[in-house]
Amino acid sequence: MNLEMLKLERQILSSKKFSRLQQISLVVDHMRVKDSAQTRASHSIEVANSVEIMNYFITKKAGFNTDRFSCGRVVGLLHDIGHTSYSHEGEKTLNKLTKKYSDNKIGFEGNANNYITIQKNNLLKGVSEEVKEYILASLAKHKEDLYEEQSCLIDIINNQINLEIEYLLNQGLEITSMDKTLQCQIMDIADENSYIISDIVDSLNIFSLTKLAEIFQKELPFEISEDLIKALYKGHNSFRMTLQKYHDMFCENFYLDSTGVVKPEKKDIEQVRMIMAMISKKYILKEKNVVKSRKIISKKINIVFSFFFNLKNANRIPSKFYRKEFENASAKEEKIVIIRNMLGSLTNKGLLKEFKKITR
Repeated sequence: MNLEMLKLERQILSSKKFSRLQQISLVVDHMRVKDSAQTRASHSIEVANSVEIMNYFITKKAGFNTDRFSCGRVVGLLHDIGHTSYSHEGEKTLNKLTKKYSDNKIGFEGNANNYITIQKNNLLKGVSEEVKEYILASLAKHKEDLYEEQSCLIDIINNQINLEIEYLLNQGLEITSMDKTLQCQIMDIADENSYIISDIVDSLNIFSLTKLAEIFQKELPFEISEDLIKALYKGHNSFRMTLQKYHDMFCENFYLDSTGVVKPEKKDIEQVRMIMAMISKKYILKEKNVVKSRKIISKKINIVFSFFFNLKNANRIPSKFYRKEFENASAKEEKIVIIRNMLGSLTNKGLLKEFKKITR
């Protein structure tokens, strides 16, 4: 147990910024639900748990510690900390409108917003500089999408990757280059695994048991489809526990190859993982009620975000911090960045509250 990381994890979990993730959904939110819907908070905790499982098995197979700073769980907890309202739906709209009002000079990117959220709220307070920089580097899924004003992070990321390469070379690996740190690679896969399982759990709110059984029979190998269908008819809790079994199996099926890349080990397990990912994309995310509800909420997001990008004074900005920044800003692009960052911090509840004010 690493006491420094345990304290940091508790610090993050008790922060307002992590609590706000409870108000941001993954798939379902405004739809009527029969089973508890997954949120960004529950998803982030699941990713942190998955990262820990993956590190345990990858370390065991590699013969050396792949989580040398014991910060994998923290990376998992923070990987979505900058998500805006309605997750990817809000992210797409905010990026589109930011570009529109800035003549394509400025955009919005969720990964980049993670860093703004972490810095603004001092979420890595009390951590040594070395560990802090490694955590920041491990959150960079897409470093090419960082904002211009975050260019200093590129040096931190590249430096930490080089230090990781040096560490792995000393362990006997044959590495010439890496795009991401080990914990970033592991978090990325853990994120995928958690999405797959969360979407299928959320399908309880979308499909009848009969329809779900039909999908499993059609797409999955016989033994696995029978296992899931049996659990499905036993009850929601049984279904969740059975899916968790497969989730753990997916996480355990990765190893570190000689070039420093995290890869799946057994092809049959990876095939099941890919089929479940396909079920999520083909059936769940494209289900007519999900698509319809997303269109409805997309219109609301567009109305709220457009309203704030057209503001002439700061009085209507709900955040005292961003209101003050807006009042002190003079350049158009500077104001756009402030509005972008403010909108990036909204939750689902916050967006709907603003929508009611605007449309009443």
